[in-house]
Amino acid sequence: FSVAGGATPAGRLDIGKNGVVFDYTTTSPKAVIAALLVAGRAGGSWTGNGITSANAAAAASSYAVGYGEASDLGSPATFLGQAVDASAVLARYTLQGDADLTGSVNLDDFTRLAAAFGQTGAEWTKGDFNYDGSVNLDDFTALAANFGLNAAGDLPRGSAVPEPAALSMLAGAALL
Repeated sequence: FSVAGGATPAGRLDIGKNGVVFDYTTTSPKAVIAALLVAGRAGGSWTGNGITSANAAAAASSYAVGYGEASDLGSPATFLGQAVDASAVLARYTLQGDADLTGSVNLDDFTRLAAAFGQTGAEWTKGDFNYDGSVNLDDFTALAANFGLNAAGDLPRGSAVPEPAALSMLAGAALL
């Protein structure tokens, strides 16, 4: 699969329930990948040309394809069993709210969203889970709906759930 710029993607890459590593040697293709995801998501149906997931389409709004620059994710040595370096863009089928692409939605993801709450020009790793470029209450709601879950569909683990007071802190921060 070649990631090339263009206004309208001519094909479709269905990652299903998997992930993909886009390794590069010059300029990061992250912006192109984000545009391919928006096109593939097709407003939530996941039926457009671009990067799609039939599994995300079947799972309604709980799942999506998250993406991020490896360096924005702490430059993990591996991603879904594949060796990666800092010059790679990572994407995977995961729960909405999984900002760090670990496959689970937890306090680490909430922290990423909280740090970018109210910002525009954001991306998945900052908490923009609906690809609209803003981190807002819609993204918080997606994270909250999946908090404590993992992409394998396990029941919630006994992890801490953000208290309603956290929402008021975010709302207060957005007003500043």
